[in-house]
Amino acid sequence: MSSSNPFKRPFDKLGSYITRTSLLLQEIEQDELDHFNNDAELDISCREYLPSFVKDRTERENIPTHVKTATPSPSSPKRAKTSTQEEDPNVKSLPSPLVKKEAPVKPQFDSFPRYHSVVNNKGPVEPRCLEEITVNGKRYLVLKPLGEGGSGKVFQVFSYEHTENFALKWVKVRNKEEMENVKNEIELMRLLEDSVHTITLFDSEFTPQVVLMIMEYGEMDFATLIKIKSLSPWDIDFIRYYWKQMLQAVCATHGKDIIHSDLKPANFIVIRGSLKLIDFGIAAVVPDYTTHIARDYQVGTRNFMAPETLTEGSNSASDTVFKQGRPSDIWSLGCILYQMIFGLPPFYSVPKHMLAKTITNPNHDIAFPKHAKYAGETIDIPDELSAVLKMCLHRNPKLRPTMSELLNTKF
Repeated sequence: MSSSNPFKRPFDKLGSYITRTSLLLQEIEQDELDHFNNDAELDISCREYLPSFVKDRTERENIPTHVKTATPSPSSPKRAKTSTQEEDPNVKSLPSPLVKKEAPVKPQFDSFPRYHSVVNNKGPVEPRCLEEITVNGKRYLVLKPLGEGGSGKVFQVFSYEHTENFALKWVKVRNKEEMENVKNEIELMRLLEDSVHTITLFDSEFTPQVVLMIMEYGEMDFATLIKIKSLSPWDIDFIRYYWKQMLQAVCATHGKDIIHSDLKPANFIVIRGSLKLIDFGIAAVVPDYTTHIARDYQVGTRNFMAPETLTEGSNSASDTVFKQGRPSDIWSLGCILYQMIFGLPPFYSVPKHMLAKTITNPNHDIAFPKHAKYAGETIDIPDELSAVLKMCLHRNPKLRPTMSELLNTKF
C-alpha cells in the first residue's frame, strides 16, 4: 500500500501553476519596463501616462525612466518556461514574490545626460528634462518646466547636495542691454534678501549668452490658486489672508524704493502656504530726486497696468516718457483684489486693442458689483471690501491710498 498522501498531488499542481503564473506576470512587467526604458527622450512629466505597475516599479527601484537598461539586474526574474519546455524540477529555487530583494543601487549623476549650452541659429539651447545642469560647480537635475517669459524659462530642479527642489531661471542674453537688465534683477533681489515676503535668490552664474539663477521653489502661482478657489464656497478669510500678504510683499519692495511695475497674480507664488513676490525683471529703483520712474516705453501686463503708465508724458528734454510710481503698484494690487473677489480683473471683457483707451478713459466707469456667485450661491460683498477696491482703482494716482494706509484699513 502506497504511503503517499492522495490529497497532495492536486495541491502540488496548484502550487506549480501559481509559481509559473507569478513568473509570467513578472516577465510581462519586465518587458513593459524595458519598453519604456528604451525611450531616451522620455520627459519626466510623461510619468503620469505610464502604466501604474511600471510607475510603481520605477519609483520603488529608483530607476530613471530615460535610462536604457543594458543588462538585467541580478535580481531580475528568469524567463518563465513555455508549455513545450520541460518543467524545472527545482522550481522552488526560483525567485518568489515573497523573497526579499536586495536594496537597489540609486542612480548616480553619470546616469543622466549633461546639459551643454549649445548655440544654434536661434541662440543657446535651453535645458531639457532629466538633464544635469551645473551652477557654480553645484549639480542639479532638471525635472520639468514651470513657466516662461520673453527671454527665458523657469524650471523645477532637484539639488543632490541639499536633497530638495529649487527653481532654476534660465535667461538668454543677446546684447549688453539684456545683460544689464538681468544684473539689475539680481541686484534688486539681493536688496530684498532679508524680506520673508519676496522670493529668495540662492545662487547665480553668468556666461556670455546665458544667465542661470537658483531660487526658491513654489508649489503654485497665485493665479492658479485663485482659479481653484473660485470653484469653492465664499471664504472671506481666504481673501483677507492673502491680501495682507500681498500688501506686506509690496510694502517690503517700496521700503527699498523699488517699483515692481508688473504686479499680477502670476507673479506671486505660494511657498508652504505663504505668498512671495517674484519676477523683478522690469522692476527699478526710484531715483532720489523724484517719486517715479520714467521710461521711454510701456512695460507691464495691460490688464493690471495703471492709467498713468499707459499715458504719454514728457520730461525736461521734451522726450516722450511713461511714468510709474508707488501708486501704479497700488492700482495693480486693486486689480488683483478685484480678481480674487469676482474671478476676473476689472477690464477682462475689453478687447485687447481697446484696453489702453478704456483704462485711461475717465468716462468709463469701472463696475463694482455688490454681489458675486460662489459655488452656485449669491454672496453679498462686504462694504469695507468694496471701499478698498474703489480706493485702489481710483484713476487719479494722487488719490490712491499708500501702503501704510492699506495695511491699516478695517478689512
